[in-house]
Amino acid sequence: MFELKDFSIWEKEVWNILLDIKLAEANLVRLNENSEDLPTDQSISDFFDYFRYQQNFIIVIQLSKLLTDNVNQKVSFHKVILKLKNNLTSETKEKIRMNYQAVSGNDFRDLLTEIEGELTQKRQLIHKLKELRDRQYAHKDLIDLPQMTLDEIQHLIEFAAVIYRSLSVAVLSGWSDIIRDDLWDINPILKRLKNASRA
Repeated sequence: MFELKDFSIWEKEVWNILLDIKLAEANLVRLNENSEDLPTDQSISDFFDYFRYQQNFIIVIQLSKLLTDNVNQKVSFHKVILKLKNNLTSETKEKIRMNYQAVSGNDFRDLLTEIEGELTQKRQLIHKLKELRDRQYAHKDLIDLPQMTLDEIQHLIEFAAVIYRSLSVAVLSGWSDIIRDDLWDINPILKRLKNASRA
C-alpha cells in the first residue's frame, strides 16, 4: 500500500531532482544570454563548453526521471499517479479527498485524470526528451539525435514543477518551493574570471 509517509518521501526526492534541474537551467540561461561576457581564453572556453554539456546532462537525465513512463524510473509522475489511484488505503484516500476538496473545491481523482491528460498531450515532447536521454547522455548513440531547444526544455521543466506543486498541495496541503540559492550562482565566478582577464 502507498501511504502519506511514502508520498512524503517521494515529494522530498522530487524536490531535490527539481532543484538540480532548476540550478542547471539557471546556469544554462546565464551562459547563453551573455556569451560575450565569458572569457575567451581557450582553456576557460573549453571548460564552459563542457560545463554547458554537464548542465544539459543534469536537466535531461533528471527531467526524464519525472516525465517518462518507464519501469526503471522510480519517481516518475506516471508511477505516483498510479499509486495514488490504485494503492491507497480507504482511510488515506479519504484524507486526501477531503484535504484536496477543502483546498481546491475539486475532486482529487479529477486532478489525477487532468495530469494524465496533460502528460498525454506532451507525449511527443517527452518522447524527444527520452530519446535525447537514451541516445546522447545514457548510451552515446549519436546518429540522428533528436534536437531540443532551450525553450522546449524550459517548457518541460515548468510543466514538471506545476505537476509537483499540484500533487503536493493535493496530498500534503502544501509544497516546498524550488528556490535558487546564491551559493550556487555562476555569476560571481564569471565576474571574477572577467576581472582577472582585465588585470
